[in-house]
Amino acid sequence: MTWLRLPHLSAEEPEIIKDNAGRLVEVTVRCRTRGEPALPVNACCLAPLLLRNGTKKVRVRDRRIEPAPTWLVIHRQRFRCKSCGGTVYEELPDVDDRHYITRRLKDDLALSATKRTFEDAATFHAVEETLVRRVFKSFAAEKLRDYSFYAPRVFGVDENRILGGDRFVCADIEKGQLLEMLPQRDSETVAAMFERIEDRHDVEVFCQDMWRGYETLAKRYF
Repeated sequence: MTWLRLPHLSAEEPEIIKDNAGRLVEVTVRCRTRGEPALPVNACCLAPLLLRNGTKKVRVRDRRIEPAPTWLVIHRQRFRCKSCGGTVYEELPDVDDRHYITRRLKDDLALSATKRTFEDAATFHAVEETLVRRVFKSFAAEKLRDYSFYAPRVFGVDENRILGGDRFVCADIEKGQLLEMLPQRDSETVAAMFERIEDRHDVEVFCQDMWRGYETLAKRYF
């Protein structure tokens, strides 16, 4: 079936599962790999000699078809290595093995979690809130791994009270662009961030409120 629209998987007709009262519980779709199974990228040993060794059924969450969880049941090819005796499985390019969800659902959850509360995103996608939190955490870590920002000409600092805590924020005032947010606004935390701004000599104007801590740090670093 082509309606699934996953390039590496073919699917049977979905199975609609209801409870005794006729309420929709979940949708199950049985799938198989299109064409020959993709050999695993990370082999089990230096000289692998892989032999087919049956299949294993794995349940993977996908975008919901109906207002209920949708699961793909994939017959995943298993291999046994003749060299080391280890067992490995075929690559599934459409699947995120860390969370056992499709990659497109992972992208949807990450995007929703940046615009909605975790609880609201979980309800919208018919998944658990803990899954949304895990996906967002890994998404954020990836996005922020190598993040840095330039020192603007007009540098503005302030704090914003979020979830009971004062979070330090700084911005490019002329462009109206948020540059960074820190979990606290104490002098030690802010000073550590200022230390990392290599081109801070480019700052000409420093904008702040009346908190003396910002004034002290501005004189030290700018």
